[in-house]
Amino acid sequence: LIRNNPLAQGAINTKVTNVIGTGIRLQARIDRDAVGMTDEAADAWEVKTEREWRLFWESKELDVCRTLTGPDMTRLVYRQVKENGDLLILLPRVKRAGNPYALKLQPVEADRICNDGDASDTDTLAGGVQKDNHGAPVAYHILKHHPGSVMGDREWEIRPAFGRKTGLRNVIHLFNPTRPGQSRGVPDLASVIKPLKQLSRYTNAELTAAVVSG
Repeated sequence: LIRNNPLAQGAINTKVTNVIGTGIRLQARIDRDAVGMTDEAADAWEVKTEREWRLFWESKELDVCRTLTGPDMTRLVYRQVKENGDLLILLPRVKRAGNPYALKLQPVEADRICNDGDASDTDTLAGGVQKDNHGAPVAYHILKHHPGSVMGDREWEIRPAFGRKTGLRNVIHLFNPTRPGQSRGVPDLASVIKPLKQLSRYTNAELTAAVVSG
């Protein structure tokens, strides 16, 4: 619908434009009293931090594919969450010449997140999200290729949610849970898919009748 229906596409585009706009900008505001810094030192730290942030965020080097800048990535991520309900962002470390930051961002489309081997859902595995007995994410099952790809091989990569040695997060799962224990997100237009489709058919029929009449 989002690709073929102007109303659906307009709804998502309006949200992206109004919410994201030109993208996120950092305003460093350190708690000077808590860290015991003078005003001069705090001002210098804030200026340096904002400069460092721009060096990372406004470069295409933050994207593992070297395609998107930070604002571009923000728009893509927000759009995908609204369109598909959720999105994974992997955090690989890739060292490249001329770039001081090894951290990269790698968005993964929601269609690629599914149970390894197309297994049925269980108490600890649902929709490609593997959890422990407390409901915390342990790993994510990711298809190497999109299910609609011409690549016929269905191979999965199981990506741990947290690093074994560092405990740092390896995967960011963006979605808006609406009930306890929910593993995956719901697209914004899920509840109006049928009315939008019917309205699209009605509009096309009326337009066709007007053309024939003319």
